[in-house]
Amino acid sequence: MIMALREADRWPPLVPTAVMVESLTRRADRDAPANRLLKICDLDDRLPTARARRAATFCHRARRGSAVDAIVVASAEPGGTVLTQDRDDLVALALHSDCVRLEVMRPEGSMHQDSGGHELDPEEAHGVCLRGASVPA
Repeated sequence: MIMALREADRWPPLVPTAVMVESLTRRADRDAPANRLLKICDLDDRLPTARARRAATFCHRARRGSAVDAIVVASAEPGGTVLTQDRDDLVALALHSDCVRLEVMRPEGSMHQDSGGHELDPEEAHGVCLRGASVPA
C-alpha cells in the first residue's frame, strides 16, 4: 500500500499530533509499531482555531466519534484522504466535511465489520467521497 501511495504522490501522510493521544500507551513494547509509522510521517502539531471549530462542528453534527477523530477529518479538508480502521466513526464525521475521502484499512488476516456485524469489502469503501453521498455498508 505504501508503494501505491508513493506512486500517487500521497506519501508521506500528514498526521495531526493529537492522534498520538489515542494511539500511544507510553509502553515501549506496545507503542513500537505506531512509533515506527510516526517516524516516516509528517507530523502537524498545529491546531488553528478555524480547524478546531470545524472539528467541533463535525462532533456536534455526527454525534459520535472522538475529538481526535474530528481533528483528523478537519485536517484532511478540503478533499483529502483519511486512512482508518475505524470506519463507522470516521464516516459519521466525514459526512459533514468538505469532501474528505476515507481509505478503510484492515489488519492483515482480520475481518472488518460495520456496527451491524456485516463484513466490509475494502474495495467498496475505498476512496468514497462522503460529502452528500450515500456510504456503502
